[in-house]
Amino acid sequence: MLIRTFSLVSLIVAAALVPVRFLPVQAAQPQFSGQWDMSLDKTNRKCRVTLRPESGPNGYAVAMPFGCKRALPILVDVERWKGDPDKNLVFATAAGTTILDFQWLPDHKALTSKGPDGEAYHIEPADHNAKVAANLVPAKPTVLDAPSLNALAGKYALVRDPKIASKCSLSLLAGKPSPNGNFKAALEAGCTDAGMKIFDPVGWRIEDDKLVLIARRGHEASLAKLPDGTFGKDIEPKSSKTLILKKL
Repeated sequence: MLIRTFSLVSLIVAAALVPVRFLPVQAAQPQFSGQWDMSLDKTNRKCRVTLRPESGPNGYAVAMPFGCKRALPILVDVERWKGDPDKNLVFATAAGTTILDFQWLPDHKALTSKGPDGEAYHIEPADHNAKVAANLVPAKPTVLDAPSLNALAGKYALVRDPKIASKCSLSLLAGKPSPNGNFKAALEAGCTDAGMKIFDPVGWRIEDDKLVLIARRGHEASLAKLPDGTFGKDIEPKSSKTLILKKL
C-alpha cells in the first residue's frame, strides 16, 4: 500500500513539473491576406491563391484550387506564406523552407520572384483586402451621402448581350452599411444567368467610381462606370465576355 501511494505521489509531482504549452493567441488579420493572382512569365499559366490569416508553426496558411499545382508545379509544396508589405512576400513549405521570395516591382503593383531554373513568377492582388494590404487602394471605400446612395440603390438588369433581353436582375440595397462599408445586395428570384448565380452577390460598395460586388464566399468583382451610366466588366469590342448592369 505504501509503495502504491508513493508511486501515485511521484506521478502527480512529475506531471506538475512538465511545462504547460499554451496555444498562441490568434493575432489580428495580417497584412497581405486576401486573394492574389500568380502567373508564370511569358506563358498563360495562372493561378489565384488565397493568403489566409490563420497562423501556423512557420507562417500563415495558403489555400488554392488543386488545378493550381498542375498549372504551376512550383506550388506543389507551398503551404505557408510570410512577409512584410513594404518589403517582400515569401512562399514556403510547411517546414518553413523558402520556395519563392517575391520582391516588389518598381511600380509597386505586383511582386516578382525567380524560380529554381531562372523562370520569373509574378503575383498581384486580386481582391479588395489584398489591395488594401499592398497599400494600392484606401482602406475605406467611398463614403456615399444619402442622395448618392439612393441614386445608386435599386434594381439592375444584368446584360450579357445588348441584343438579347436580360434574364437576370440584381437589387442593390440602401440602408446601414456593414463595418467595412459594404451595403447588401441580392439576386432577384428567377435569375437564370449561371455565372451570376454561382457568384451569388450579397454585398456592394463604390470604390474609385467603380461598383464592387461582393460574392457570398467573399471574392469580389469590380465594374467600371461607363459613359451611359451603366456599370460594366471586361468590356472589349471583340469579346463575348461582357457583363453590364443597367438600372431599371
